[in-house]
Amino acid sequence: MTDYTSPNTPNTAPWYSERSKIKKVIIEKGVTNIGGLAFSECSNLTSITIPNSVTSIGNKAFSMCFCLTSITIPNSVTSIGYDAFNGCSALTSITIPNSVTSIGGGAFEGCARLTSITLSNSMTSIGGSTFRDCIGLTSITIPNSVTSIGNAAFMCSGLTSVTIPHKVESIGRYAFWGRRYTSITCEANTPPSCYDHKCFHPDRSIPVYVPANSVDAYKKEEVWKDFTNIQAIPAHK
Repeated sequence: MTDYTSPNTPNTAPWYSERSKIKKVIIEKGVTNIGGLAFSECSNLTSITIPNSVTSIGNKAFSMCFCLTSITIPNSVTSIGYDAFNGCSALTSITIPNSVTSIGGGAFEGCARLTSITLSNSMTSIGGSTFRDCIGLTSITIPNSVTSIGNAAFMCSGLTSVTIPHKVESIGRYAFWGRRYTSITCEANTPPSCYDHKCFHPDRSIPVYVPANSVDAYKKEEVWKDFTNIQAIPAHK
């Protein structure tokens, strides 16, 4: 499929002028990529069928599709472009198959009703603003494969706790900003580097659970050392 994103030009998809009339999209088997901006602003789109021949979903491909409530991403897809589903405010759940290795920044930003996310175990990074303002999210499981978390990636007001897996090496600014957490668990033996003190909510009295042999290291590391209640991960966690 043609990529309909061009610098300094409007959306060139041939159906763009009729976008508000589109309610259902069926992409035929054999198509390998969904072009950038292909179905952006299809405000009445409720259903998409994506065949398992598709390997990539382009930048802003389904951004601002306000009526889209669900989507099945086949396990042939390896990449999801930036802002791909940005502003799909009716989307309630999403499963990203393990075939996906990269997700662009802002891919699910503003999906306010999203309450369930299953992330790919093949991802190594979570881009900036990927799930920003997903206010319906109350919990998230970050795959053990992830090594970096971008700026404002989980800037969500509904999250109350987070577990940062053991391979994470860096955390961006505002990555977990949004509300006062009940706890933070970081499984990394070496404290991940944090962009600055605004990676987390400013309340530094909440419990921070870390590996028992790393408690002293966290108490000395920049940003982490400002937390006043760093303790070993309990056996039941």
